[in-house]
Amino acid sequence: MKKIIPLLAVLAIVITSCQKEKSLEASQASDIAGNWIFVSMSAKTKNVIEYDDGGDVMKSITTSEYTTINNKGGVKITGDKFISTGVGYDVSADAYAEMYENGNLLTSLTMPFDFSVPSSSSQAPYIRVNADSMYFTSGGFVDMGSGGIPSLPVGAKIKKDQNKLILTMNILQTSTQDVMGMVQKITNEATVVTTLQRQ
Repeated sequence: MKKIIPLLAVLAIVITSCQKEKSLEASQASDIAGNWIFVSMSAKTKNVIEYDDGGDVMKSITTSEYTTINNKGGVKITGDKFISTGVGYDVSADAYAEMYENGNLLTSLTMPFDFSVPSSSSQAPYIRVNADSMYFTSGGFVDMGSGGIPSLPVGAKIKKDQNKLILTMNILQTSTQDVMGMVQKITNEATVVTTLQRQ
């Protein structure tokens, strides 16, 4: 009987490639400065776990897609920092999981994917790369439900829509871990879109 590996998606904020260019002049970067309300965060996630179990290649693929609800808090953007205050939200969605053995589908299931991120405050330094992108040097400013504010650098695309600021992050993380003598390769991918509204 094969051991079933965890199938719930693991959200993680990780480094994404973002080539640093010369920062904009302060006057050019001021277009996003000011006070903003946290409107929502939408995410599409994919978690893949692979390992060898006595010569059999086991793989699980778990995906989810959601938009946060019960959003609260706000963000002050300065020339070099995102200062979030009381930002929190809930997620109520489903995760879809598939389990494979040697490329053959063994089982699939849909599971509730519900969690709450309590209100928290943080500061996230950033560099404005150009008119439509930035680079958070110490991690993002919104808790992704992974246990805390991200602490690794991450790039973000900027879109302005009237009084809204929309930030899109494409995230990719690979790692390995030993579980009961089996080395698992774990790949986490996510596209995360955070929407703010100017106060």
